[in-house]
Amino acid sequence: MTNQTPETLSRWSLTGMRLRRHRKLVKRHYPLPVGAPPHSKGVIAVNAREGQRQIVVYKYCGVEIAGAAPVIIHLSGRGFCVKSHGIDDDFLHCVARDNSTFLVLDVEYRLAPEYPFPAALEDVEDVLQFLKGHPDKYDLTHLAICGFGAGGNLALAMAISSPPDTFETAVVFYPITDMWISEKLKIQLMDPRIRDRMRRGTGGVMPLWVMDTTLKC
Repeated sequence: MTNQTPETLSRWSLTGMRLRRHRKLVKRHYPLPVGAPPHSKGVIAVNAREGQRQIVVYKYCGVEIAGAAPVIIHLSGRGFCVKSHGIDDDFLHCVARDNSTFLVLDVEYRLAPEYPFPAALEDVEDVLQFLKGHPDKYDLTHLAICGFGAGGNLALAMAISSPPDTFETAVVFYPITDMWISEKLKIQLMDPRIRDRMRRGTGGVMPLWVMDTTLKC
């Protein structure tokens, strides 16, 4: 299944209005770098499977690597529906610096609801196919994948759906892992202090209305 045509979300639906509000708030308080992030060492443009679009990949490396380099694929978060590519620049700079033999690739992926599942996963698959097509540059016998939040979910999905031994390591931070349990039950089972923070939208946790909006998208 391939999503080539963007879907539209009703401008006046509750979810549509909440999503626009959420995107504006995130853009205002957590702006993305203009252009390539300051610590990146270049951009790789990967042709997507539909042929009329390119996937942007930011490259990080501690030192110039001669020959095929081991690779870490990174996927940023923000709930599948808010732009985040480039937000993890400082983290990826540290990873590349401390693991200087690895090439770290920060992969852009399409967002919901304009591009619903499995569009984001397909973009990561396309980048993996690109890497496989250049064995002189990328050592896929040493391939890792990592991600934050929604990116962690995609990283785990890639690790599960790819052929065995594709990834040597998967490292995920606060990933979304269980969408079968209802949000109502999750909220009931929460630590009351965390539940209160989510209701008030304070304390560094996701407000309930944001969680509900991202899941509906």
